[in-house]
Amino acid sequence: MKKYVACILLLIIVTGCIKSIAGDDDLVDTKAFHNKVVGAAAADLLRDDTYRSLTVEIQYMPGFAPDKKAVANLRSFLYEHLQKPGGISIVQKEIASVRDTLLTLEEAVDIERANRTKFASKDALTLYILYTNGYYTDNSILGWAYRNTSAVIFGKKIREQSDRRGKPDRTKLESTVLLHEMGHLLGLVNVGTPLQSAHKDNGHGKHCKNKHCLMYYKVDTRYIPSLLLKRDIPKLDAACLEDLQALKNE
Repeated sequence: MKKYVACILLLIIVTGCIKSIAGDDDLVDTKAFHNKVVGAAAADLLRDDTYRSLTVEIQYMPGFAPDKKAVANLRSFLYEHLQKPGGISIVQKEIASVRDTLLTLEEAVDIERANRTKFASKDALTLYILYTNGYYTDNSILGWAYRNTSAVIFGKKIREQSDRRGKPDRTKLESTVLLHEMGHLLGLVNVGTPLQSAHKDNGHGKHCKNKHCLMYYKVDTRYIPSLLLKRDIPKLDAACLEDLQALKNE
């Protein structure tokens, strides 16, 4: 365990914001659809040839319910980019808090395993988003997409970085982090959704070179609050949109 955690921390130090667990056999079960690597469900999310509807299951710990406007922004983002003629629904539920608020990735996965109730079936696809009452072991991280249909938002860190002097309002910060993690689940950048142009930031993992793009590497780290003070919620730039459209058209 100590060796595993050390490796994760080393990856974060070297590459900035690392969120995918591709190739980690302890956390990825390739026999189950919802336990695959980040980006593996990109085509299923974007297209309607297999899955015609989507349910997003959001679970949150006491005191850390999602911001209502951030959830509305997530809904708009999904309707804008996904082909789901059967509809997109978002359901929310409070779950028990955890005593240790400093979470490892393995602990976040265990919480999902214990609480997630909705999974892909027939023509219906599902996503799982967990809002925790604490922090990730790297305190600079605000959110993390960790499997093909799963992401975690570190609620306490979001609260600390918003709605106070010198910080953006909570809706703007939470929306930005939430949509950034959704971008990773959609296969950006170059994880499940192939590049159509050379816009990947090779120095920072699965992110876009464009500083104004939603998929810029600083978006879900402690650096983003200062960047948002004078900006609106970032959008996907033309290069990222081109990648998504190409996969939709395949």
